[in-house]
Amino acid sequence: MGPRRTGRAVGESAGGVWIAGSAVHAWIGGQGRGAGYPPRDPKEFAAYVRAVVGHYRHDIRHWEIWNEPYGNGFWRGTPEEYAQLAKIAAAEVREADPKAVVLAPCIHPSSEQWVQRALAAGATGGADIFSYHGYGLLVPKGYRQVSAWAAVGRDQPLPIWNTETGVTSGTFYRRLPDKFVDAYTLWIAPIPYDQATEQSVKLFVLALAGGARRYFQYWDVYEDTLLPRLSAMTIFEYDGSLRPMGAAYAIAVGLLDGTHGRGWLELPGPTLANLLADDRRMIAVLWRTAGRRPLRLAVPLDSSLVTARSHKRVLSPFRERILREPSGGARRLSYSRAAVSGPAPGKPGATSRRRRVGSHDFL
Repeated sequence: MGPRRTGRAVGESAGGVWIAGSAVHAWIGGQGRGAGYPPRDPKEFAAYVRAVVGHYRHDIRHWEIWNEPYGNGFWRGTPEEYAQLAKIAAAEVREADPKAVVLAPCIHPSSEQWVQRALAAGATGGADIFSYHGYGLLVPKGYRQVSAWAAVGRDQPLPIWNTETGVTSGTFYRRLPDKFVDAYTLWIAPIPYDQATEQSVKLFVLALAGGARRYFQYWDVYEDTLLPRLSAMTIFEYDGSLRPMGAAYAIAVGLLDGTHGRGWLELPGPTLANLLADDRRMIAVLWRTAGRRPLRLAVPLDSSLVTARSHKRVLSPFRERILREPSGGARRLSYSRAAVSGPAPGKPGATSRRRRVGSHDFL
């Protein structure tokens, strides 16, 4: 069980990168079957966790119990056996370091039956943070499921961390396949670099809107151990330069660092509005969910109400409108289907009419 290097987490202090330890070791496996199987002796596993956490207590404060136990690759026991393991690990982590923070169950929303069984058996009973991996979650459904699971058996839901998410990008420099091709290279299924750039930002924004308090990009170190591969999940190219998805991710973090998720709105278009807020701002990050025609948004003439940004095109002041307005002690996002106030197009002296079709209050 050793430290696992992770990417910069959203909203972290300037003190450095949060590190999660993963409680895994080959000799722990039961009946001599190796890593991935339930411990051959729970007491032996408990002593192991206590020793490792105690050794690293001055360097590591956050410990995640196992990696992706819902699949066959990392955990070969049942959900109930994982829950028992997580209880033992959580107790021993706190015994060795009372200030430590425990993360579990490191799941993916696609493994719904596995997660339900694990939670019913108490897998997060000793956890401080509900952890999940967000690979491929490009719609809100999976994030809503995570939020529901974080509240199972509790008066208040656990804080949520997305502890691993990334996109496998093809190289920016050329479109030829990697010279080194094996089963793993084919399995990671790279996508074109422009699509990877778009998806990396969407995954980050969706996780924030869904309530994730930390987000770990997998990964942000130069891949130099796999020959290296030209198609990889790292944000760096084979020569160490930054991939387009790395630049886009850095820009998104710079704009949204410190915000908190407030869910989503389905707007006309069809458009998905990812809602975020901090002490000063309310932010809606929008993209089309269907259709290929350019999306045109109308913003108020008063620029203090809303700032519209687009990495692809300038937004035109027409048809749809997003703005912020006071609503008692809340903040309100309103949207309508009319042009901004002022002379109606082609009709000097006339004023365009607005028809509000919805609003959402931010508490």
